[in-house]
Amino acid sequence: TQANRIFPVGHCPSVGATGFLLAGGLSELANDLGLGCDNLLELRMVDAGARLVVASRTERSDIFWASCGGGGGRLGIVYELTLRIHPTSPYDAHVGFLAGFS
Repeated sequence: TQANRIFPVGHCPSVGATGFLLAGGLSELANDLGLGCDNLLELRMVDAGARLVVASRTERSDIFWASCGGGGGRLGIVYELTLRIHPTSPYDAHVGFLAGFS
């Protein structure tokens, strides 16, 4: 099950999840879980030529690595992210919310 899982999130209310991840994703959980961008498995975007692009470590890796920590919005409009999530138990006392996935 994927209930009671966590992702290293930021705390600035004016920065969305995509901006947080594509700018690197520094979190107080980064020492244990890595930066937000370290937990990015795949992204989907529309590039400047209106082409759909799927990028990961193995597919279109040039776009994937340029997007991880390089700042979003330069290569296209990211509309979907696939993330690695982690068990919450060691971090329960450090987070303000738990996300349930189905």
